[in-house]
Amino acid sequence: LLSPTLPKSCQKVGLALNFEISPTNYQKLILQNELLDFKASACEALFPKIEKPLLSQEEKQEVKKEEKPKIKIDDFAK
Repeated sequence: LLSPTLPKSCQKVGLALNFEISPTNYQKLILQNELLDFKASACEALFPKIEKPLLSQEEKQEVKKEEKPKIKIDDFAK
């Protein structure tokens, strides 16, 4: 059911379960309540944790941007 919204993640889950995600298997598993043979295997994290050091590096890069001078009300009178 999540395949249209999270295609890569669903594909990883399918590979970890040795299970092909397809309309045929959906009908067998969900609609007809047939259990398909599959074995689970280890896989990498689907959604890796964002580490704090990486976040602080991004913040430092953003600080380095030059700030443009702000427009004053007198600039509109010109």
